[in-house]
Amino acid sequence: MKDKKIKNRHVLIAGAGYNLKKYWDKIQNFIDEENVITIGCNFICDVFVPDYHFWGTNKRWNKYGEGINNGSILIFPPGQDKEIVKRYWDGPFETYDTDTRVHKSHRKYKKYPDIYHCFENVAMVSALYAYEKGAARISIVGMDGYSFYSKEKLTKMEVSQHCYSKGFSDMEDKPKYAGKNQIDINYARGRKKDIFNYKNLKKLVKYGKRKHGFKPEIITPTVYKAFYNSAILNIQERYDGKAPSPKEKTELYKILGI
Repeated sequence: MKDKKIKNRHVLIAGAGYNLKKYWDKIQNFIDEENVITIGCNFICDVFVPDYHFWGTNKRWNKYGEGINNGSILIFPPGQDKEIVKRYWDGPFETYDTDTRVHKSHRKYKKYPDIYHCFENVAMVSALYAYEKGAARISIVGMDGYSFYSKEKLTKMEVSQHCYSKGFSDMEDKPKYAGKNQIDINYARGRKKDIFNYKNLKKLVKYGKRKHGFKPEIITPTVYKAFYNSAILNIQERYDGKAPSPKEKTELYKILGI
């Protein structure tokens, strides 16, 4: 695919949340009407082929890279091993790192050696990439959060945490816990990640408004409702999860170190 320039363009970032697939018709119309540049995050290949395709970790690439389309420009974290990439891709690719400090921990402590570890979320890394490439507007879809849907619906596999699987898809590669609290622990883990992401989204939005004059908007239903603009795609679905019970706060949150 010819390199499409991001500068002065509207960029749509597609996370791999379930709502990417659920609302794809509305999203596709938006892409066509707005003539956006698209950036896909991790495995969204079953839904569409983005202009740019970010892969945040080797684990995701090893598991899902086989589905990549040669119509995308691939982007990996800095220091990406070419031999690992060649497992599924033998063409050119980019790597992305930045010295931009969105919040204090980035590059300040050994715990956060690069922007990927700083955010631990490839959609936010993609937003920073779009900012630095001169995007004029940034919209985000498929950034549902891990606890957008209730644990009852996830347990019954009526919905999913990702667009490519069912139920508690974020736990597919995680160690399993024995006992009756497995589902509660899985859901609490997702909520913990959502709390972490929410804090970083606040910092990213503040950075975008201060540095570039505009903030990114999430335009499909999301647990991060403070950043959701429901009017863009006219989607009124509400957050389906439930506030943590006192039992979760006192028992499960303690286990998970929240």
